[in-house]
Amino acid sequence: MGAQRFTVGLAALLLAASLSKTAIADLSSVKAAIAEGKTETVIEELKTLAAEKSPEAQMLLARLHLKGDGVPKNQSLAFGWYLRAAEGGDADAQFKIAEMHLRGIGTPVNVRAAARWLERAAKQDHLDANARLGLIHSPLHGHFLRDAKKH
Repeated sequence: MGAQRFTVGLAALLLAASLSKTAIADLSSVKAAIAEGKTETVIEELKTLAAEKSPEAQMLLARLHLKGDGVPKNQSLAFGWYLRAAEGGDADAQFKIAEMHLRGIGTPVNVRAAARWLERAAKQDHLDANARLGLIHSPLHGHFLRDAKKH
């Protein structure tokens, strides 16, 4: 019985590894097509990968929506895809969400939310997040956070 469980567990692990490699290969081919200017031909595949919780695919789809490259330009959709990647723990996405909160891109300006996302990214040693946090909390520029707390 123990050997049977081991075999089933090993088979599941191998299947998961195989699917992961397939997703990576698919994402590579999607990136190559986008680099060749063929975004429209791979957008559905990219959406599938993003829906399967690939942070890299989510970030790429967000960038495409932000620029309007092969998809309609839509800052709210871009924010949503960046948010999915950020909630999944991607430090670059967390930083991007903070920037979007600070600038009001795809979401209303929210300095408090930006600071929270910057802190999450900074905990993962994201250098730009650390720098931005320093600016937000500095005596010269910290008025952004202080002003946000008044509202």
